[in-house]
Amino acid sequence: MEGTQPHRAVGQHRAFPARGRGRCSLAPREQRVTGGLVAALTAVTTAHLGLAARLKAMGRWGQARMGFVEDALLLAGTALLVDQVAKPAAA
Repeated sequence: MEGTQPHRAVGQHRAFPARGRGRCSLAPREQRVTGGLVAALTAVTTAHLGLAARLKAMGRWGQARMGFVEDALLLAGTALLVDQVAKPAAA
């Protein structure tokens, strides 16, 4: 399969240490190692599942169409998050 689409998953693997550190810092002190392990295992599993789904979809519908759909979903999700954060808290 040509193109760079599958290479996004490689970049996701580089984020594992950061995700693990983030989850460790949110866990209580005595559970930080467990929190980091759970975060790392979850990140690895979801990255592999996401890559498998992406490759299957690209084989079926093509890389350009799938790239457009992924970008549209990312843009819609970002807009939703920004909208939620920008709303003032109800008093």
